[in-house]
Order: sequence, then structure tokens, then C-alpha cells
Amino acid sequence: MLFEAEPIIPKDNVAPSGTQRVNFRELSVGAGANIFKANSEGIFVGADNFTDAPFKVDYEGNLSASSAIITGEIQGATIKNAAGDILIDSTGLNSSNNFSQSTIASTSTQTTGSSSYVNVPGGSMNPFTLTRSTVVLISIFLRGWNDNYVDTDGTEGSFSSNHSDFQLLDSVNGSLTNQAFTGIPYIRLDDDFFPDAVGVTDQIIAHTEPFLLSAGSHTLTLQFKSQDGNGTTVINAFVISRTILGI
Repeated sequence: MLFEAEPIIPKDNVAPSGTQRVNFRELSVGAGANIFKANSEGIFVGADNFTDAPFKVDYEGNLSASSAIITGEIQGATIKNAAGDILIDSTGLNSSNNFSQSTIASTSTQTTGSSSYVNVPGGSMNPFTLTRSTVVLISIFLRGWNDNYVDTDGTEGSFSSNHSDFQLLDSVNGSLTNQAFTGIPYIRLDDDFFPDAVGVTDQIIAHTEPFLLSAGSHTLTLQFKSQDGNGTTVINAFVISRTILGI
């Protein structure tokens, strides 16, 4: 143990009586990476100087440590990441850093007669990157139908061969969700009531689900098709949004 002390100067050159207080410039215990020091900058461990020490506390109570295991309560106003972005403040989670969100939408009518999935024009979202497996909340709103769902005799068609399908394809995890839709048969209301269906109109589909996506660069793309190539699949509006629930 090394003590480096200021010289003791008796008041008026008179030898002090009783206990004399000693002011140390520095207190040092150990050496190298196993050193503890206290000096005018603060207390620190693991380095010969305050700046390089992996653990240190200055005289204003600012603590710096390379890691910590805390079993009790933590009280604080602000928590930041290594880049200095505020993750938690006095009002709670900072959504601008934790919940990255993006939305695309279209009201243009899109059609296909393909029996295999094809991309819906305008239905691809901008790429986003996940550094680890992360839960992403995805919502889809869609309006569409299959024009073959109503048979030529004016009755409701067969669902098995006269419906359409859509799916949301992720470039990393593959198909996230898929669903069939037909449209809604309608009847003609005129001077008289005609009970037979004469056509189909929009069916509205809304779906929200959290997905655990793998690390990587992700692109979400809306696709559609006509079951067995029967009829024309029509999508005349869609909205897709995704929210990253922390990274």
C-alpha cells in the first residue's frame, strides 16, 4: 500500500497536539490490472489512470463500468445505448428508437389470372435489417374479390375452385401469412327483389400478427393469385404496416 501525503505544517510553527489530519494526494492498492486507486479524479479499478479504468466513479457520482449484474431496483431518468440514443426516459420507452415503424398503401386496382403467386404492383416494403431474431408486428388490410365466384346461372360459386389467395412473403423467413378470399355475392335491387346473385363486390380482410423474424435484411412483399387459374383476382386497395418491437 502506497501513501503519498501532503507535508504536515504546524500552525504558527507550533507542534500540534492530539490527532493531526493528513490529506493524501493518492491512495493505491495492488498493481497493473488488479489495482485500486483513489485520487483527485475519483475512485477507479483495473488501470493505472482514471481514464482507462473499466470501473470508475467521479466525485459527482457518475459511474462507468464495463458490465453489471444488478438484482435490486434501478431508479433513473434516462437509459441510452452505445450510440447515445435515448431508449428509456422519464416518460417510458422511447418509441422512435424501440418501435421502428413503416407503412405502404395503395388504392390502385390490381388484377391477375395467374395460378401461381405474383407480386402485387406497389406491394413491396422498403428493406429493414435485424441484427438478431426479433418480434415484428405486421398488419395487413386488403379489399378484393375473384370475379368468377358467382356462376353464370346466378348462384354463389364454388369456394374450392373460384377463390383467390394472397400472401405476405418475407425475403428471409419466407411466407408469413396467406389467406383465401372470394368477394361478396350481391343481388340486384330494382322495382322487384331478385334473389339470385349477379356479381361479386369487395371483401375486406384485416389481419394483425406478431412474427419472430431471423437476423438479416428483410423485404416484405404482397403477392396474389387465382386458385387453379380460375377467374380474375382483383385487389383494389391494401395497407401493410410493420413495427419492430425492439432490436
